[in-house]
Amino acid sequence: MSRYCTRCGTELTAMDRFCRRCGEAVTGRPVYTELVRVKQKSSHVPLILGAILIASISLLMTGVAVYRQFFAMPGYERPIRLMAEGIEEKNGEKFLEAFSDIYEGIDELTDDDMDSWAEVKDEINNSLIDSCTYEIKNVSDINMDSIDSDIIRVLKVFGGSEWADGIQEAKELDVVFTFRYMNGKTETSDHAWTAIKSNKKWYTLE
Repeated sequence: MSRYCTRCGTELTAMDRFCRRCGEAVTGRPVYTELVRVKQKSSHVPLILGAILIASISLLMTGVAVYRQFFAMPGYERPIRLMAEGIEEKNGEKFLEAFSDIYEGIDELTDDDMDSWAEVKDEINNSLIDSCTYEIKNVSDINMDSIDSDIIRVLKVFGGSEWADGIQEAKELDVVFTFRYMNGKTETSDHAWTAIKSNKKWYTLE
């Protein structure tokens, strides 16, 4: 079994009494094997790995916090995004999700209501708009007590009583839509939308 100088680590022979490199006396000194040397060299590895893991977790948490603060879309923006994407993708179903998840098959809807939904869907599906972008200019809170009976009636019609009664928050959004048509023409629309939060989702009203 090999042994090494305890001072400089030079490999020694069985006959060596002094280290050939540094002159350290060998007699009476502890014998260090290869296994001991490996253990000595690797004793700090777990500590280093632990430090790297902690640093990585810290960076990840910081990144998530920064993303939520500066890049994540506010919940009330959901219906506006759905309308814009629905228009650009010519997807009437997605466009109507901005207003309700269950706009079809509701008993309270009249034939005229259903025809109106169908007309909107067809108009979006066959739109000549090539792209649609938006900018929310201003956001203001709406006092829940000020939501008038007409809005509650609309919510009950399109989402049911439980949906209307579960309104948790309401905001008014000043939104500017920019439409670019296939012929290159550009048009803007500035409109105030009422956004309501019900059952943890945001919707908008006409």
